[in-house]
Amino acid sequence: MIPANLAHAITLVLQTASIASLPPAPPAAKLLSSVTTYAASLKAAFPNQGLALLPQPYWWWQSGTAVDALLVYSNTTGDHQYENLIKDTLLSQATPTSDFMTVDATGNDDQSWWALAALTAAENAIPQSGPLPWQNLSQNVFNDQAKRWTDSPGRCNGGMRWKIVEASDETGYKYKSAIANGLFFQLAARLGSFNNDADTLVWAEKSYNWSTGVGLVDKDFNVYDGTDEKNGCADLNHNQWSYNVGVFLYGSAVMAAHTKESVWLDRARGFIASANRTFTDPKTGALFEAKCEGQTDPANACNSDQVSFKGILARYLGATAKILPAVQADVEAMMNRAANANLAQMGAAVGGTQKTAAKTTVIDTFNQLEVASASLRMQGLSASDGMIGVGRRADMRRVFHAYAYGTAFWYGLRGLCRVYDPIMVIGWFRPPSQLNLAPNDLETYNVRNDGWCLVTLALILISFTNAVPFTPAAKRSSIPYAKAVVAATLFHHITTGVGAYQHYKLPSHYNTSMGIGVWGNVWLTLTGLFTFALLQTGKGDVEVEEAVKKMK
Repeated sequence: MIPANLAHAITLVLQTASIASLPPAPPAAKLLSSVTTYAASLKAAFPNQGLALLPQPYWWWQSGTAVDALLVYSNTTGDHQYENLIKDTLLSQATPTSDFMTVDATGNDDQSWWALAALTAAENAIPQSGPLPWQNLSQNVFNDQAKRWTDSPGRCNGGMRWKIVEASDETGYKYKSAIANGLFFQLAARLGSFNNDADTLVWAEKSYNWSTGVGLVDKDFNVYDGTDEKNGCADLNHNQWSYNVGVFLYGSAVMAAHTKESVWLDRARGFIASANRTFTDPKTGALFEAKCEGQTDPANACNSDQVSFKGILARYLGATAKILPAVQADVEAMMNRAANANLAQMGAAVGGTQKTAAKTTVIDTFNQLEVASASLRMQGLSASDGMIGVGRRADMRRVFHAYAYGTAFWYGLRGLCRVYDPIMVIGWFRPPSQLNLAPNDLETYNVRNDGWCLVTLALILISFTNAVPFTPAAKRSSIPYAKAVVAATLFHHITTGVGAYQHYKLPSHYNTSMGIGVWGNVWLTLTGLFTFALLQTGKGDVEVEEAVKKMK
């Protein structure tokens, strides 16, 4: 028998050796740059830019996973610019019954993907937008599906059917799919953990045990596509898909983190090993859909469903490592290889032919986003690092543009008054004793020239304002330019405001025009100070180099 202290020492040595032999992590700066590009490209693919719904030929459930992908991206990077899009999309699909039972929810799995997206919103503390908290939408789906659980012996003593409504034998109504049961298991585990609800956690145990009992999950943690209650679930469809492993993996990880039971940790390790064994390309390390990817026969190639499976696996690998430090080294080894392969593929597409680039689809972008987000988590990045701060940068851009365009309007108004009627403007500034004197040509010329200068300043400001970049970049180079614009115009508002006030306070010059001049400059000075203070704050605007230093 090995002494406990010796066994512990051996374990530490093995863990250290494992970490030391990890594949090299992808360049953090490159990941930071690419992940924002993937998110923006995914958003650009939505036909309605106000809703995160994918175009044809992709399915409604895949839109739910796209929402979840943006939530994970936001939580990883601190970029909250898609938050309103996410909230609007979830509410638009929730239905009056608040359970995502739309006309497209033909399968239990379809409904579950949206429930999990809503639950991710709750876990990430996305502010509530509708009448119910996000977790309540997920709870309603869970309650719906728990009622559909079939406990009778003639129906395999439990399990979730793939389809919700019985229409014909070909619909899959009596098919007990791994994805429907895996999602129900994960939903129960996450809801039970989130609400600390023992009854819901019992459902997670029950669902997992049923899946292993009928053989959907075998002793080596391979996950098979499904079984059929028409033959009493006596045999299996042995097709293996990456997302099935992913949903069971993360459900097990949540149970391990919540219960602290070693059996769930062992199961999570088993699913990681299964994923590594079955769904990674041995040559490149890329995540690989073994059943359909790389097939020469088009009939066996991945369809519009199957192309997105490996991205979901990547998401749940990253999520598992985040909540289970004990398995992080195993996940990191997989994700380092996958992310490096991803970056290499992206580089080939950028440097390749137009034909190569044309092959990239929105689901390719989705998969790349999931892999890159997971890899960033492996390097210790989280939203608390304030890594990109693009959401806040978007707010800065809106405030800056409002101020700059307001200033341009003010310049234009003052300038056109001088150009159109210089004699009137001259009269504003003359003492009463000179009001009857006609202005000479030099005075008229100077006032008109001043007016054209103000109009020119307005046009320059409009052009320059739109040219100031606020997009996430490798360095925070845009902010100093914005600050310079605000500082220069702020100085001008203060000086002209003071000059206008000096005339305004004189009884002989107390008129509406002077009042507008004073209060217009006061207003723009105050908004300029607010804008400058907003740009001055560094929160959420960390440079890539600074974010990289924060990573382990």
